[in-house]
Amino acid sequence: MKLAGVLFVVISAASVGFRFSYAVRQRCGLLGQLILALRLLKSELSAHGTPIPEAFAFLAAATKGSAADYFSMASKQMHQKKWMTPEKSLEIASDKLRELSADDPVRMVLHDMALSIGRFDLESQLTGIDCAVARLEEIRNLSEQEKTLRCRTYRALGLCAGLALAILLV
Repeated sequence: MKLAGVLFVVISAASVGFRFSYAVRQRCGLLGQLILALRLLKSELSAHGTPIPEAFAFLAAATKGSAADYFSMASKQMHQKKWMTPEKSLEIASDKLRELSADDPVRMVLHDMALSIGRFDLESQLTGIDCAVARLEEIRNLSEQEKTLRCRTYRALGLCAGLALAILLV
C-alpha cells in the first residue's frame, strides 16, 4: 500500500511537469498557426479583396487549434454585430483565448495588427500584417530556442519533486 502511494505521488508530480512542458510546445504551435493565418489574411485581402468577417471565417477554416478558435470567434462577433470593428472583435476573441494572457506579447502584436485592419487603405493594412508576422516570427524563434531547455527542465522538476515528496512520505 505504501508503495502504491509513493508511486501515485511520483506520477502525479511528474504529470504536472509534463503538463507545463506540453503548454510550452502548444505555444510554439499556436505561434506557427497565427503566422500562417496572418499570411493567408494578407493574401485574401490583397488578391481577392475579401471582406474582413469572411476573411476571418476563412482563416478559422484554414487553421487549426486555438488559432482557428480565435478567428472563428472574431468572425462570429462581426457577423452577429454588424457595427463591430475588427479591432474589437479580435480583442473579444483574445479575451476568450486562454493561451493568451493579458500581458502576453503575442496578444499585443495581434492588437497592434488589428488596429490597422479595416481602418486604413489596403497598402497600410498589408504593411500592418507584415509587421505583425515579422514580430510573431521573432517571438516564435525565441520560443523555439527556449522550448527544448524549458521542456526538459519542467519534466525533470516534476519528476524530482515527485521523488522528493515520496522520500518525505516514506
